[in-house]
Amino acid sequence: MSNRTPFSIVVAGIIIAAALAVLFRWHILTSETRIVRIDRWTGNIQVCSQSDGKIACVDE
Repeated sequence: MSNRTPFSIVVAGIIIAAALAVLFRWHILTSETRIVRIDRWTGNIQVCSQSDGKIACVDE
């Protein structure tokens, strides 16, 4: 019996890992007045606030 993993299983694992990395890229912290968004890939921090019905984000 061969111990080789079928190519389709390896490709499926790579696709799942890439999808999870994209889906869970941002970590969001909330408070009553603002939202802090942290990019897990780059470490960039953005502070978002709502004014006049629009959400504005600035880099910190």
